[in-house]
Amino acid sequence: MFVELNKQQVRELYILRESLEGTAAGLAAMHASEAEIELMHELLKESGAIKGNPTKMAQTNRSFHRAIHDAAHNRYVTQAINQLYDSMALLPGTTFEFPGRSVTAHKEHLAILKAIKARDSEGAEHHARLHIQAAAQIRMKMMFAVD
Repeated sequence: MFVELNKQQVRELYILRESLEGTAAGLAAMHASEAEIELMHELLKESGAIKGNPTKMAQTNRSFHRAIHDAAHNRYVTQAINQLYDSMALLPGTTFEFPGRSVTAHKEHLAILKAIKARDSEGAEHHARLHIQAAAQIRMKMMFAVD
């Protein structure tokens, strides 16, 4: 069975993702252990080495976000994000196929991690929200040729 989401459904998914990912990053800034922060750092180092491979970038991206979710130490946020990701799996391809996205996403991830390391909850949430907003804009361009 093939399901195709319309523009409004994709917008709604990304609005929810922005909220949940922002919340998770803010909580991670408050609750992440040093080991969890180190894992995020290692994942970003790994992603820096594979910028030309969209599939591997998408996998490392998921691992980085999962590390943030885990570091939030809130089972209900994690549960909501996992349910959202089930719906996001309906989206075709990856935004890392878009020219230049791997470079900009890496910079966005670095800003999120910097705020988490600094225990700056508001900054982490802000940067995570900006990151998801950028991904949403690219997704809309890829799927619907929308600016």
